[in-house]
Amino acid sequence: MNSKQYNVILLFTAITGRRVLYLVYLTSALLMSTFLSASERELEIQLNAKISERCEIVVIPLNGHKMDFSYSSENSATLKINCNRPMALSVRSEHGALVAIDHQGNRISDLMIDSDVSLQKHYRTYTTEISIADIGFQARTSSRELRNGIVFNTGPKIPFASRGMLKVQLDAPLVFSGTYQDILHLEVSPSSGTGGI
Repeated sequence: MNSKQYNVILLFTAITGRRVLYLVYLTSALLMSTFLSASERELEIQLNAKISERCEIVVIPLNGHKMDFSYSSENSATLKINCNRPMALSVRSEHGALVAIDHQGNRISDLMIDSDVSLQKHYRTYTTEISIADIGFQARTSSRELRNGIVFNTGPKIPFASRGMLKVQLDAPLVFSGTYQDILHLEVSPSSGTGGI
């Protein structure tokens, strides 16, 4: 009797011990799960990007980067513009007119600056017109004004992969023999005005 009771008690104790261990394990697992759930409930992922400012212009006249006024008083060139934010356009004429030069490349008009008649003979002013249809920009100015350079703010629109037109027209035809020259400088840069991001 005692032996059987002892055996039963031992068996019960063994089963109870397993249940206690299982209960401890289950409690630990639940606590760990609760802790992990709390820490995994919110996750932060930082997303970054930085795009550098880009502004480019390519001038494509029919004959390379030259306009020939030998037989015409008007010329035009296509502008390819690619900016990723609003831009400013700077235009400057090196001489302020198409001026006569000697065989050494010196301006003849510099030698006769006091004579209006000689100046008319040795230079021709012209008018420029620049238009960029994609952003609704158009500007017309004389070569005299461009001598010191003019900066145009082209507005808030972004000229991304845009095309424009540069037209140059002499104020009077060239009739006197000689070689005439001027250089137009066009430069684009990101505008400090509104627009973009």
